[in-house]
Amino acid sequence: MNDQDFTSYFKTKELLKLYFSLTPMDKNILHRYGAQKVENSSLGRQNEEGFSSKNLCQYLWVSAANVIPQGHYFLAEKLLYKALEMTDNDLDKAHIHSNLAQVYADQNKLAECCFHCKKTIDTEFFIPWAKNLLKRCSEKEKNL
Repeated sequence: MNDQDFTSYFKTKELLKLYFSLTPMDKNILHRYGAQKVENSSLGRQNEEGFSSKNLCQYLWVSAANVIPQGHYFLAEKLLYKALEMTDNDLDKAHIHSNLAQVYADQNKLAECCFHCKKTIDTEFFIPWAKNLLKRCSEKEKNL
């Protein structure tokens, strides 16, 4: 997907407000690390712009997962909370909450991390990973 396709993809009606709320630096980060490619097999039912709502949600949490290791936590949070608004799918919710848990773990925001670990467990996906992160957070809290 080239930059022009990427920009039109992100600027759909559902994401326009989010796009305008991003700083120029966040837009550049998203262009650099965001989920530039979306597999055709995951498109599902498409809207008039050519992309499904489910796919837009997935696009957001995959992009967030890509920017987290780069330390762009604020951008990741924005993308993940927007994705959370867009889905009622438990697997998407699991990805979103686990990524939010990682964002907060990386910043030592232990209460927020624990909250999102529990939300991840509620989806019944990634349970071992979430329980392991909860354990690590609990150990950190004890050492404070």
